[in-house]
Amino acid sequence: MIRTHQTHIEITQSIPPEVEVGASLVLKVRVACASGCDLRGQSVQVMAADGAVIASETGEFVFAAPRKAGEHGWSLVFPGHETGNVIHETASLSISLRTIPHKTSLTVWDLPSPVVTNGSFRAKVAVKCSARCPLAGQFVEIQDETETKIGTGKLGETPWEGTDALYWGDAEIRAPATPGVFFWTGKFSGAELELAHEEASANFSFRADTPPEHRVTIKVIAEDTRAPVENAEVRLGFYFALTDQAGLAAFDLPKGTHDLRIRADGYKGPPTTIEVAEDVTIQVEAAKTLTETESEQRAKQIESASWG
Repeated sequence: MIRTHQTHIEITQSIPPEVEVGASLVLKVRVACASGCDLRGQSVQVMAADGAVIASETGEFVFAAPRKAGEHGWSLVFPGHETGNVIHETASLSISLRTIPHKTSLTVWDLPSPVVTNGSFRAKVAVKCSARCPLAGQFVEIQDETETKIGTGKLGETPWEGTDALYWGDAEIRAPATPGVFFWTGKFSGAELELAHEEASANFSFRADTPPEHRVTIKVIAEDTRAPVENAEVRLGFYFALTDQAGLAAFDLPKGTHDLRIRADGYKGPPTTIEVAEDVTIQVEAAKTLTETESEQRAKQIESASWG
């Protein structure tokens, strides 16, 4: 006499409701017989919605999540079988999850300051994928305030030194036609990648100025010793440079008026305004002030005296 036994499937380890596309999924499945038969070693299939078998294992098995983002459903199927005079019925269980694109992050840096109008300039761009996907050959688009494409950067073959997945490259960017401060955006779509990736964007700002016409050299000397002051911060408007061993800092500037500011550890130059109309060298005497170390010591002494 042939007997029919009912069976059922259960998942002994839950799967996450949301995973990144292409991620490895581990399923632990158990098939039980209502009559207590030992069904270990029997096959269990994972079937896609179109009926395709994407895995066929027993117990614990690994399969890849769909490569497209969205909602997905499968069926776990125990095909059933006949052993001797016992027929074990087919059993199934529906499972579902949502796949999401890989997260990406983008950065833009190393811009010249300022940018020369009506020309072009370079900036570094870098993108990283949360799943460490290789991004070599992918593109980053640079857009202006109107979302017009004004530059492109291609990611190189080798990740940034010290990282395992930060792919970077140089972007060639068309400069604005007029001087001013600009706020532009780098965008990465990942549209060419096999696996779905989230779009990433990064805002950056820079200043543009008219082309330089004259060389202005600032020489900084100490007021007390008349010696050159090295590594002094020299600012001419929004132009910046550090003095060399000879106390010199050189600037290529357009014509016009520029505010001069000088600061160094232990020295400070008087603020002044210069009119740039020709190549010129200007010597500035920096007055002695407290160094950073001396300022910290003075602050500690005052605090100590205040608290007795």
